[in-house]
Amino acid sequence: MSALYRFAGWVAAILGLAVIFGAAPDGSHAKSTNSTLKIDATAVASLKYQIQSNPRTIKITPAHLKKGYVEVNNVTTISVSTNNPDGYVISLQAAAVNYFSSVKVTTKEGRTVSIAPGEGADIRIPGPINGTDIQKLSYKFTLTPSAIRGIYPWPITISIHM
Repeated sequence: MSALYRFAGWVAAILGLAVIFGAAPDGSHAKSTNSTLKIDATAVASLKYQIQSNPRTIKITPAHLKKGYVEVNNVTTISVSTNNPDGYVISLQAAAVNYFSSVKVTTKEGRTVSIAPGEGADIRIPGPINGTDIQKLSYKFTLTPSAIRGIYPWPITISIHM
């Protein structure tokens, strides 16, 4: 049972007791009474997210090899809803591959992390979040001298947590 339903149940019980113990609407038990009811409630932090788009592959062309990097902008889209006042964290993990030496990942607000193959990094998105936050991630892969052209599985995995 959710916290909201438990809270509603308590409010209904308290109001029911008020009716039973002298709050008759016809005035037959009318008397002067003052009372105070204070209710404190704490919402449990929640997080819901969906990775709406994310590449399946990375393509390295001769032009990329000449430049020394592959840059792909706004290719990952993530929607996040949370009531956590501290926001949430995007965790990134790079596969242990030999065609790039580092990848720079940038959020829509310009938060940036650099990750080496086989390593991970976190990007904290501060709260509070009002409604749903849509994040778009961009990537710049610095290629190794041994990189060869081709199409490879996308080397970055993503998870979201508080």
